[in-house]
Amino acid sequence: MARNQRMNIAISFGGTKVAVAIVGEGPRIINQTDRIEWRNEPVWKPEAPLESLLALVTSHAKQLLQEADLTIENVNLIGIAWPGPVRYSEGMLTATFIPGCTTLQPIHQLLLNEFRVQFGSPLAHLKIVSCLDVNARAQGRFACHAEPSMWLKEAPS
Repeated sequence: MARNQRMNIAISFGGTKVAVAIVGEGPRIINQTDRIEWRNEPVWKPEAPLESLLALVTSHAKQLLQEADLTIENVNLIGIAWPGPVRYSEGMLTATFIPGCTTLQPIHQLLLNEFRVQFGSPLAHLKIVSCLDVNARAQGRFACHAEPSMWLKEAPS
C-alpha cells in the first residue's frame, strides 16, 4: 500500500456490535474488522462504558492500519455511524443504548482524544463526522454505486 494514499476510517456503532473499516478512494474497503461484540471484549468496562467502547474501536483502527501498512497520517477523516440521536454538527451524543452512559456526551471530542492516546500524536489533520446509522448505510450504498433496486424497496400499498 502506498504510504501517500489518503484513507478514511469508518466506524459503525450498534447496540451489540461495532465494526471498523479503512476505506480508500472509490470507495474501496482496504481492511475491516469482523463484527465485534463489544460487551464480550476484555477492554469493556461497565463502569466506564463509552470510554471503553472508544478504546476498543481505536485499538482496532490502529491494528487495521498497521495490517495495511498505513499510518494515521494517511487518514483524512473518521466517519461514525451511530444508532440514535446525535447533534451531528456539534458531535454531541443526545441518546445512547450503552448501559451506564449518560447523554450529552461530546462523542467527536472523546473519540479524537482516544485516537490521540492510541497514536501518541495531536492529529490536528483529522476531521470527524457522524450520521445516523441508517443514513450511513444509504450513503454508503450510493457512494459505492450499488444498484438502487438491490437496496431500495417500495413501501407496501
